[in-house]
Amino acid sequence: MKRILLITLSLLAFFAAFAQADTLTLAQLQAILKNDPEKAGGNHYNYTFSEYNPAPAPKGYKPIYISHYGRHGARYITTFSKYDLIWNLLENGHKKGVLTPAGEDFYRRYSDLYPMLRGHNGDLTATGQYQHRQLARRMVDAYPSVFGRKVKVDARATIVPRAIVSMMSFCDELRILRPWMDISYAADNSDLYFTALASSPDQNEATKSWQKIYANPELGKAYSAYYAGQSLDPKDFFQRYFNDISAVEEFGTPTELLNVIGEIAYNLQCLETQERMDDLFTEDERFLVWESSNLWAALMFTDNPYTNGLISAKAHTLLEDIIYKADSDLVSGDCQVRLRFGHDTVVAPLMVLLGVEGWKPLPGEMDRWKYHFQSWNIPMASNFQLVFYRGKKEDILVRAMYNEKDLVLPLEDQSLSPYYKWEDFKAYYISVCEDAARSLADFN
Repeated sequence: MKRILLITLSLLAFFAAFAQADTLTLAQLQAILKNDPEKAGGNHYNYTFSEYNPAPAPKGYKPIYISHYGRHGARYITTFSKYDLIWNLLENGHKKGVLTPAGEDFYRRYSDLYPMLRGHNGDLTATGQYQHRQLARRMVDAYPSVFGRKVKVDARATIVPRAIVSMMSFCDELRILRPWMDISYAADNSDLYFTALASSPDQNEATKSWQKIYANPELGKAYSAYYAGQSLDPKDFFQRYFNDISAVEEFGTPTELLNVIGEIAYNLQCLETQERMDDLFTEDERFLVWESSNLWAALMFTDNPYTNGLISAKAHTLLEDIIYKADSDLVSGDCQVRLRFGHDTVVAPLMVLLGVEGWKPLPGEMDRWKYHFQSWNIPMASNFQLVFYRGKKEDILVRAMYNEKDLVLPLEDQSLSPYYKWEDFKAYYISVCEDAARSLADFN
C-alpha cells in the first residue's frame, strides 16, 4: 500500500508540474460546435473520409506489409435502457398533460424514432458497416503492392458483436476487391489482452483491474467541484418542454437526463435516419452536453492525474503485439496484413502511448481538459495503421497513420519523417512498452 501511495503521489506531482499550453480556446470550441453540431456527439461523431494524400515514399521503397487497429464503426448507444428511460419520461409527461406545446412536439418526434431505437445495445449500424467497407477499399487502393496474388490477411476482433461485424464488413470488401485473398478470422477470449487491453480473459478480473486504476479518492472530489462550478442550469432545458419539473425529477436528476437526451440526439448521426434533434438544445446546452461527455471520455481514454497516468500503459500489450508479429511476419512472409478490430478504449490509449502530438497527458484542472482533448477526434471507425516499406537494400521503413493521416513520431531521427527506420521504431517503442509494463506491475 505504501508503494502504491508513493507512485500515486509522484504521478500527481508530475501532472501538477505539467504546464501544457491550451490547444484550443473556449471561443474556438464554441465555433467548432456551432459550425458542425454533430461534433457534440464526441466519440459518437462519424468518420470523415477526407482526400487520401499520404507523403510519398522515399525513392526505391515499396509497401510490403500493413499492421492495423480499428475501432468498430457507427453504432447505437451502448445502454438500451436509456432509450426506454426517455420514452417513459416523455410518455408519462404526455399522459399527465404536463408537456408544453414544444414538449408535445418532442414527444411526437421521439415516438416516431423509438421503434427503431428500442432494444438496441451498442449494435453496429449499416453506416458502421459502410465505414469499414470504405476503409478496406481505400487501403487496397493505396497499397496495391501489398494485396498481390499471394496475400494472407489475419483478422481479429474483440468478442463484442459490433467489433466482429466491423471485421466482417472490412474483410467482405477485401474479398470483393481481391477474391483470391486468404483471410483468417478470430474473435477469441485469448486475444483480449491486445484487442481489448484486458488484463485477463475473465471479464470480472479485467473489470477489477480497470476499476483499481480509477479508485482514486481525489477523483470524486474533483468531479463534484467541477459540476458545482457549472453556470448553466439543466432545469432551463426541461422547463421548455415540461410545465411541471417534478414530472422530470421522477425519472432522475435534470443533469443526468439532459446528458442522456444529448447522447441519444447526437447518436442519431450513426443511424439510417435523416431525423436530427439538435434543435432541442440552445448553443449553450449543446456545449454543456458535449463538455460532460468529453470529460468522461478524457477519464477513460487519456492519461490524467486521477487515473495515475496508467491508461496509456495498458496499451503496451497491443503495441508489443504489433511489433513482435511484424518482426516475425517480415522474416517468414507468412502474413502480409494484420487487422485488429475493437474499441475507442484501445485506440486512444495507443495514441497516448505512442506519444504523438495532440495526445499528451492532461493537466490537473478538469475544467481545462476540454482545451487539450476533444472526444470528436476519436470518431466511429477511427483507426491506426502502420505501413511497412522495403528498400532495394532490404532495409525497412515504417509510416504511422491515425485516421489515414500521417503521424510524426517522437523518434530522434526525423530526416525521413513521416517515414522511420523500423529498427529505430522497435528500439524506441520496446523501451516504452517495458516502462509501461513496469508501471502497471508496480501499481498492482
